[in-house]
Amino acid sequence: MMLRTLLIQTQRYLMQPRVWRLLGFASTLLGLISYALSSSFYQLFGGWTSLKIFAYIIFSFILSLVILFPKLWQQLRGLNFEAHMAFFVLTITSLYSYFSDKAMKGKPDAYSVTSYAAFAVTSLSLQRQNALAKNRYQRFKDENHLLVQVNMNPLLAKNDLNSNLVSSNNMPQNTQQLDEQVAIEANVLPSMEDCRWANLAAVNMLKCNLNKYLQDKVYRIPEVLVNDHNFLIDELPLQLVSDLHEKVKLMIQKGFEKLCVDQYCSWRREFLDLVGKEFSTQEIEEKGRIKSWIKVSNVSLKILFPNERRLCDRIFLGFPSVADRSFAQICGEFTSNLLDFGNCFANGSHPLNLFPSVLQVFGVLHELIPEFESVFLDQFSASLRTEAVTTRKRLRETINEMFTQLENLINCDASEVACPGGICPVSVEVMNHLSKVGEFGSSSLSGEVTRIIALLESHLEAKSKHYSNPALGFVFLMNNERYIEKKAKQYQLDKILGNQWIRQRTAKVRDNCEPYRRSSWEEVLGFLKLGTEEIEEAESMKKKLNLFNLHFNQIWRDQSAWFIHDEELKEEIITPLGKIISHTYGLFIWRFNYVLGKDANEFIKYSVLEIEDLLKDLFGWRDEKLAEMRD
Repeated sequence: MMLRTLLIQTQRYLMQPRVWRLLGFASTLLGLISYALSSSFYQLFGGWTSLKIFAYIIFSFILSLVILFPKLWQQLRGLNFEAHMAFFVLTITSLYSYFSDKAMKGKPDAYSVTSYAAFAVTSLSLQRQNALAKNRYQRFKDENHLLVQVNMNPLLAKNDLNSNLVSSNNMPQNTQQLDEQVAIEANVLPSMEDCRWANLAAVNMLKCNLNKYLQDKVYRIPEVLVNDHNFLIDELPLQLVSDLHEKVKLMIQKGFEKLCVDQYCSWRREFLDLVGKEFSTQEIEEKGRIKSWIKVSNVSLKILFPNERRLCDRIFLGFPSVADRSFAQICGEFTSNLLDFGNCFANGSHPLNLFPSVLQVFGVLHELIPEFESVFLDQFSASLRTEAVTTRKRLRETINEMFTQLENLINCDASEVACPGGICPVSVEVMNHLSKVGEFGSSSLSGEVTRIIALLESHLEAKSKHYSNPALGFVFLMNNERYIEKKAKQYQLDKILGNQWIRQRTAKVRDNCEPYRRSSWEEVLGFLKLGTEEIEEAESMKKKLNLFNLHFNQIWRDQSAWFIHDEELKEEIITPLGKIISHTYGLFIWRFNYVLGKDANEFIKYSVLEIEDLLKDLFGWRDEKLAEMRD
């Protein structure tokens, strides 16, 4: 089974003109270089000169371009003949050189052998490309009576054709015969076999160009494919497109419009179905199904539908209403299936654990709405545009309900902080849910995100009032505000909320630093204020220093057990606090030494450096340090 699958895949690969084109181009270069280096070239043309080098380069350049761009010589029969003739001559020359060298030297020159083999491969490549191109549309050139005899078009609705012919019985005999001839010529529309070949070729070409996108190696579809709305037309021979247009025009003018549209739409719907099967994966997990849906939706709206629109306009040129109706029929069922997937996430209420999935589907659909509006412009496909907008609206309502669940989660929070002044569990849960908005959502959700975060901040502020120590309440607020700020940046919520919102969060954290310092250290710093009278200053300074030591020791023990989760925030709090306290304490100790002289050391417990080191240990949650202080 595996060998058979491998053989089928190899056969499909070898059916691609691009493979033979690249093989021919490589063998051409190899053959030309090898022949230029061979002794045969020297025997036939003599030594190299500047003129010969220039002429050989020009000759090689032209032949390489002919191989690399086959569409040019496929359309110009003269150039087609010249390309085959050139390689025929080169092959014969190489073959002659092979036997000439063998006769003269007893063995052929290695470069001659290489060039002979390379030119043979190139000739094979040209033959295969021509064969593939002719096979693609040779049936469309068959005689009309042969097409009728073998009935190669199973898409032909025989009953509809007969009814049309019967309704013409009242016409003159010549007119009825003409209509019968028109019905016969209708069979030049692609047969089922030809349709499948063209569709498979287009799907394979599309897969090759989208390989990196389908394998998640790139995030977006290459712009060159998104901007090329002639991709499908370019995959069909120009003569075939022209013939289809002429036959479609003839059928419509003679009253066979419905038959024509039905055949054409059946052909193009089969192509879309093939793309859907090839690009979709039978994933069991929800994430896999969503990823597959996203890829098919993006490819459909950005590549397939615009190309189908252009192809319809080209085939039904001169009949705009028929082109519009055909396009709507081709894309209708496929589009509805895509939107049905989105509607599955908009039905009923969903728990918060499905918030990422709903957001992801909504975000993709919201991003594709401009494509829906630009592709489905006409009256016949307007319902598809409306269906897409309705699906997005329903998903938006589902998201609003899930935001309401987040509100209830905040309002009903009765959790306790695990460590003093640490991160509130509801902050973690809410920001985890909002992170998916940054990843999958859109700017249209900025209002809801702002409202939820504002509600969370109000809840945290009210919760901070429950701390008996006001300073710890401010630490709690700073911890949670910084957590919200960092998660917003990490989850790219700034793209939705804007940089100004992020700057406001940063300022809000810093605004709490000053009230924290006043509530905990203002009294301690008050003990270090210096008096003006030297007589009473000595005793007063001893008392102030004792009070400072006592309160500093107590505050340090308390706040060393507190927690700051962010090192940067910790630095922002301690650095300015350390400068104020160490500076004020240093001035006081200098004055104390001046007043008491050598007796001052008896009362000084901490040096300035020790004060600075102790302050660095604030918010360390270090039990061993606390034990040392108690001792």
